[in-house]
Amino acid sequence: RIPPPFTPDDVGNLTGDGDLARLDAATRDELAMALALNPLLHGVRRNLPDAAWVYYTSARGFIHIHPWVPSTQARFSPAMFDKPFYRLGLPAQNPERAIRWTPMYVDLYGKGMMVTATLPVYRGDAFLGTVSIDLTLDELTAYVRDFKGSDGALMIVNASGQLIAHPSAT
Repeated sequence: RIPPPFTPDDVGNLTGDGDLARLDAATRDELAMALALNPLLHGVRRNLPDAAWVYYTSARGFIHIHPWVPSTQARFSPAMFDKPFYRLGLPAQNPERAIRWTPMYVDLYGKGMMVTATLPVYRGDAFLGTVSIDLTLDELTAYVRDFKGSDGALMIVNASGQLIAHPSAT
């Protein structure tokens, strides 16, 4: 439940594995950091209102997701560690610590076809997890359709060669 005066648009939902009473100091610090991201994640959603999800996934076994969704519908699972939004941030796959884009996929929660931009999060040289934003292909297509360039048309193709957005795409 979300306490008043907050609404689902104001807060995220943090879920994870483990017993809060038995967490080590480093995990408690990281939980506090993830909760402190609340205004930033909310700001991303405010500036990109059609973004499907914005979230932080911790290597310590928790996720903080915006907008708020009941944990009965979306919650942390260790299977998330095998998803591209997390794997593309791992030090072995991303030593440059750069933003990576996933291949397109169907959202598990019914928001349609999408891609994810993900960035690894570090404290010094210690990998903590990833921060990610999910964008639907419909939103990206609307963006390139509305783009006003002098010549040609804007399109988005990912590193896998998939056409993500094109002005005439449906």
